[in-house]
Amino acid sequence: MSSLVMLASWSGLVLVAGFALGVLWRFVDGTIDLAELLDESVQDANGVAASWSWGRAQAFVVSLFATVFYVKQVAQDPTHFPEIPPVLLASVGASHAVYLGGKLKAALIGRARALNK
Repeated sequence: MSSLVMLASWSGLVLVAGFALGVLWRFVDGTIDLAELLDESVQDANGVAASWSWGRAQAFVVSLFATVFYVKQVAQDPTHFPEIPPVLLASVGASHAVYLGGKLKAALIGRARALNK
C-alpha cells in the first residue's frame, strides 16, 4: 500500500511541476503577455483606453503576500495543511471586494454614459 501512496505522490508532483514548467515556458516564449497585467479598459469620451488600475494592483499585492505566507507555512511543516489566520482571509476577501466594487462602479458609470448619449 505504501508503494501506491508513493506512486500517487510522485505522480501529483510531476503533474504540478509539468503545469508550472508549461506556464513558465509560455512566459519565456512570449505567448502569455504580462505587459498589461495591471491595466484596465476605461471608456472615456474618445473611446476605450487602457489605464493603470489601482484595484488590480492592490488585489495582486495582497494575493501575492497571502500566497507567500501560505507557502512558507507549508514549507515549515509539510505534514499537514496550515491554519489560515482569519485576518489573512479577511484581508484577501476585502481586497477582492474592493477590486470588484471598482469594476461594478466602472460598469455602472459606463452604462450611464451610454444611456445619456
